[in-house]
Amino acid sequence: MYWKPTTLAFLVLFALVALLAAQAGLYPGASVVAAPAWVPPVEFTDVIEFFPSLPLGRQARGDCWTSSNVLPRANAWRCMVGNDIYDPCFSQNANATWVACDVNPLNDGTGAGLQVSLVAPLTPDAWSSDTLYPWYIEMADGAKCYSLGRDSFAVGDDWANYACAGADFILGDPADDGSGVWLANRARLSPDSSAVLRSDWEPVRTVWY
Repeated sequence: MYWKPTTLAFLVLFALVALLAAQAGLYPGASVVAAPAWVPPVEFTDVIEFFPSLPLGRQARGDCWTSSNVLPRANAWRCMVGNDIYDPCFSQNANATWVACDVNPLNDGTGAGLQVSLVAPLTPDAWSSDTLYPWYIEMADGAKCYSLGRDSFAVGDDWANYACAGADFILGDPADDGSGVWLANRARLSPDSSAVLRSDWEPVRTVWY
């Protein structure tokens, strides 16, 4: 069908007016779909070895009887203060007389955390470099995930090793794809956490050990 130039110009003008009216809410029932938020691409995953800022905000006395269950790293410990367990706590070395507890990369800052004076020497560290895996993960969209420990619970043929904000989990471990960008298998589970409803390998912006 052939349109005269004047007719075509009128149709274009009418369409623009209709779009602006819809955006202004002049047409009942008209809806405008918002554009998705832009997520900056991950060009390189930042790998950070965490140690809390000093000084710490509170002080107590306690004992660290074994290496951390959630962070397989030298000088990370599982400790008890009274009836409370803190894991991980951090020492500056294996001969330290105190450890820093109740801190993580997301809430760390001057005045945070608990400085625990040890009532007994630290036990020998159980971890070696081949057992290392991240403690916290920041995905490309900013979602934060934290380690649940190794093989926390099975989901089908895999393990949910990290819990994320927004009810997601990371299956297995994140890994470098060979280009300097880490990838993690992010999944949404069924209400009883027995099955994977959807999953996808997504880039990781930051990992903390």
